Amino acid sequence: MSPLNRKPLDEHNMDLPFELPERTHFSDEVYGVLGRALAFATDFEGNCRAFATLIGLKAEPSVLHDEKHINEFCTFIEKRNLFTHLKTIGDKFQFTEDVNNALNNGREARNYIAHEAGLGLKHILENENRMKNFLDDIKKKIRKIAEANLLILFLSNYVSNAPNPTPEYLQGYVNSVVGWVCEEE
Repeated sequence: MSPLNRKPLDEHNMDLPFELPERTHFSDEVYGVLGRALAFATDFEGNCRAFATLIGLKAEPSVLHDEKHINEFCTFIEKRNLFTHLKTIGDKFQFTEDVNNALNNGREARNYIAHEAGLGLKHILENENRMKNFLDDIKKKIRKIAEANLLILFLSNYVSNAPNPTPEYLQGYVNSVVGWVCEEE
């Protein structure tokens, strides 16, 4: 028997909290959704970091003049958190309240996915309703992250003079992300 499927011999010989959850078709599905959600949330953060870096370089291109300044700039960027990256972006563009809210909602959803979504997951898997509620919650969070990511990617293309995808692609982007993360056809 695989260590992932190992169960205690009896209730007096439990290995909790060291025991891993049992792997089933349903748990693999939920952990797969969480893994894809985390991958996309991480991608959103990376896009925000890259865009904030681009803004910084456009404002102060002299940091690229020698290796020492480049290394200092890279260290500075890597230490900044998502909130700070979004603040840099917001300060540059003076967004409307709706755009600021969408970006902040994306940040909060990313933080939930990265720091909270996996807590207590093996107990959620014990109940079909809790599992459905969990997956519905992930879907809502991913939608918020995708909406924020779409804004960041669009603005990045604008600032760098890169071409944007077709309007049809842009309109379907959020649903495509939600479908990919949540395995919807």
